[in-house]
Amino acid sequence: MKPLVFLFALTVSFSGIINAQNLDDILTSHLDAIGQHNLSKVNGLKISGTAVQMGREMPFFTIQKRPDKIYNEIDIEGTRVIHAFDGTTGWALEPWVSEEPRELNEDELANVVRTADIDSDLYNWRRRGRELHLVGVENFEGREVYKLELFISEEYNYLYYLDTETFLITKIVNRSLSPGGEMFEGETRIAEYIRVNDMMFPARTEFRLGGQLQMISLVDEVTIDPDMDDDVFSMPND
Repeated sequence: MKPLVFLFALTVSFSGIINAQNLDDILTSHLDAIGQHNLSKVNGLKISGTAVQMGREMPFFTIQKRPDKIYNEIDIEGTRVIHAFDGTTGWALEPWVSEEPRELNEDELANVVRTADIDSDLYNWRRRGRELHLVGVENFEGREVYKLELFISEEYNYLYYLDTETFLITKIVNRSLSPGGEMFEGETRIAEYIRVNDMMFPARTEFRLGGQLQMISLVDEVTIDPDMDDDVFSMPND
């Protein structure tokens, strides 16, 4: 009996090694596909485009600067809405709430900070203290995809679906736990990419909740290392 137990344990251990090797190979191909080597040398990005929701078009732009600064602005029928993080303080300007900027609450801040990182979420995941597992291979809209599960914390985890041929991300399912203990699940589908300086950026992204389309993001331009003033990230005093 003991030899059988040992054999089973050995098989499980070997399977884990193979899975880790496959995961590393997949990640290497993914990072090569998106141009992560070049992206690592980028200090800042400006991404401009249009968000479409229920037939309404809303121009937007996002500015990111290493290591963790971000500024998001969207024009909703002539009204500027801003969410930003300067590396220390997260803030928002939402004119329908107040004409004065306000600090983000804990949950809002966590969401903004997670989007501030220029690098792929799958890059250097071990150094970031995260867990990543290869779940298997599935079919998504007629194409085979690798399904990876990324654990960021007890409150947040993500499912990534990578095309087995292009190694580009086609879908992301994000799961987050609200302070009240309710599980929230959102879905992001990346239908098209744009190539800039041998780096790949999402060009058409669909956001869904409960399977229902909520918004489409169409990126028109990606500017590498744009001229930027750090003050843009800071919460206005007046």
